[in-house]
This record gives sequence, C-alpha cells and structure tokens, in this order.
Amino acid sequence: MPFIYIDGDHAPESVRRDLIESSRLLKVGGFLSGDDLELQMDELDSAFVQENAANDIALDPKSGRVFHPGVAIAVHEFFGRKIASYDGFWLVRWNGEQFEDVILD
Repeated sequence: MPFIYIDGDHAPESVRRDLIESSRLLKVGGFLSGDDLELQMDELDSAFVQENAANDIALDPKSGRVFHPGVAIAVHEFFGRKIASYDGFWLVRWNGEQFEDVILD
C-alpha cells in the first residue's frame, strides 16, 4: 500500500505541484499525507490568507495561531474541501475515484 508524505516548500505553487505529482503515484488504497496544515481555509479569512500567500508563515488575527498560508491555499484548492487534519498533520486515502478522509481514533 503506497504511503506518500509531503514535507516541502510552503509556497502555494510548490505545494500544488507536490500534491499533483504525488497523487499521480498513488494506487487504489494508497495514502497521501503531509504537514504544516495548522489551519484550513474554512477557519480563516480568505482575503487575509491571499494577502499573506507569499509569506512562509503568518499569524491568524482571528485565532492568534501561526499557520502556513501557502499550504492552506493549495490544500483547499486541490481537495476543494476541509480534510482530516491532526495538529497540522493531514491524511487522506485514494479510493480510486476520490480522496477520503482518514479518521484516527
């Protein structure tokens, strides 16, 4: 069962490329995971995130938490939804048609 862990550049275009290229390697049942997803787009002010997209990290004025804007942007664009995330680490599984959240208990 393939398991791919993404830990690279935080720029949105780099994260997008990592997601696209990594997903091409997955077979049915394979896992795709990564880090630095401290906050997701549904938790953030999108205008603030876009203004800070070029910054490696930013401080979210609403929550007071540090996050990586480029990772939040690219993950949201690639998956189109909030995904399973655990203290900044995220994990999904390819079922052959779409990515499913992996729920850790």
